Amino acid sequence: MGYLLSGGLGWNSPLRGPACADVEEIEAVTADGEPVTCNEHEHRDLFWAARGAGPGFFAAVTAFRLRLYPRPGAIASTTWTFPLAETVEVTQWATGVSSTLSPNVELSFSLAAAHPGRAPGPKVVTVTGTVFASSRQETCDLLTPLRNCPLAARSLSRQLDEPMTFEALYDTSATLWGPEHRYAADTLWSDADFPTLLGRLADAFEAAPSSRSLVLAPVSPAGRPSQDMAFSVLGDSYVVPYAVWDDPRQDAANISWLRQAIRVVEPLGTGHYIAETDLTAAESRARRSFTPGDWQRLQRLKAQYDPDGLFHSYLSPGDAARVMP
Repeated sequence: MGYLLSGGLGWNSPLRGPACADVEEIEAVTADGEPVTCNEHEHRDLFWAARGAGPGFFAAVTAFRLRLYPRPGAIASTTWTFPLAETVEVTQWATGVSSTLSPNVELSFSLAAAHPGRAPGPKVVTVTGTVFASSRQETCDLLTPLRNCPLAARSLSRQLDEPMTFEALYDTSATLWGPEHRYAADTLWSDADFPTLLGRLADAFEAAPSSRSLVLAPVSPAGRPSQDMAFSVLGDSYVVPYAVWDDPRQDAANISWLRQAIRVVEPLGTGHYIAETDLTAAESRARRSFTPGDWQRLQRLKAQYDPDGLFHSYLSPGDAARVMP
């Protein structure tokens, strides 16, 4: 539920938009115990807030009604991996190509250890294009712009037009985000380009104390949603540094690294994403996860629907710094 309430940035979102854009109706219970149905016609203000307010939402959602889409007939990925030192040139090439890609090609960058979880080793920058199409031939056609890379001679590895399935995509995610690990994350929207943002983060990433940590940077992670909802796109670029580690004795070192990394790019920031931003770092994180007008509207609705503060929320005075443990 938190995924949908916060916006929901997932697979194929450049084409489909955030997951909350496909929420057509919710059922909820308000602070006074009243069950309500919220959609474009009933309780429209609660429906607006439920699509993006995340942990600040001031009602208990008991059900969602969602819009569904046909399952893609074929999925494929093209992946290029380079030494971390090549980050600026690699992202310059790929962002130049991105304008020629179809909306159903999801392009992303990552900074990561070449062998996460192993002894210290090389760190790399990876460019991945994942396409959701109707046929195998269409996947090959739509990935054509990523097939010829002028930096190919410097690549460490490549996989071109590799057939994929949803199961394989989720298996890869499960490997990265295993339940046995410890996590901290922060997010940043920016109007700076990816070569600038990831160039700075690559330098900071060299100092990451855990080989499991990474930086993700999906290109156009939410498309350009036009619906009236609390979630909004707050910049042209988006980056998410993750600290991922195993040993509780390393909590302080990893959280310190995360905050130092985001500090490197924060002067270029235009906002945050409420689902994963570090609300313990500063109370302004919550406010800067929304446009000024949306922030004021959330404050008014919180006061209207939950005046006594029954629901724990970053919208309640003094709660912002306690939303995350």
